Amino acid sequence: MARNARANHPHRRPWPGRWMGILNSLRVMTTAYLMCEDSVLLMERSPHRGFLPGVWSGVGGHVEPGEYGDLKSACLREIEEETGFRRNDVHTLRLGYVLLRQRHHELRQQFVYFGRVDTTQIGITEEGTLCWVPQKNVLNYQMTDSNRMMLEHYFQNPGTDSVFVGAMHGEDVQAGIGWATVSDWEEN
Repeated sequence: MARNARANHPHRRPWPGRWMGILNSLRVMTTAYLMCEDSVLLMERSPHRGFLPGVWSGVGGHVEPGEYGDLKSACLREIEEETGFRRNDVHTLRLGYVLLRQRHHELRQQFVYFGRVDTTQIGITEEGTLCWVPQKNVLNYQMTDSNRMMLEHYFQNPGTDSVFVGAMHGEDVQAGIGWATVSDWEEN
């Protein structure tokens, strides 16, 4: 299975230079990686999707206009829509990462949550194919650079309560992420 979705994507354009410029719009998304025992729930995007068909990720999607004040609820809505797991089925769901990247003139913010469930019984979705994958095999699946680097960082930092912000950068086809932790440093 190919590891890097961007390098193998037929519509990939060289970057960063070609699309760098004025950021004119914002897209906010949530993604959840759910764990059950030693497995992680991944979704292979439907081959009929216009953007990155066949690429693997967690479950999630766009934040609706009325949800910006409660991103966790937006994530739980996406989890239920795509897996059938209800709010009460998901334990210890917490924000772990905020990924920032540019696509054309759009800034994309991806809020990545991690949680646990007690069963591997999942629903069916039109968004793609859901599959429980042993954690040791997750990075063998074709995924975007941002999700791959974030998951590598997550697996290398087990048990941390920190929230990490990662900004995508790259030269030619070598992508990278600069990591920083989020903290409340202003005293009230």
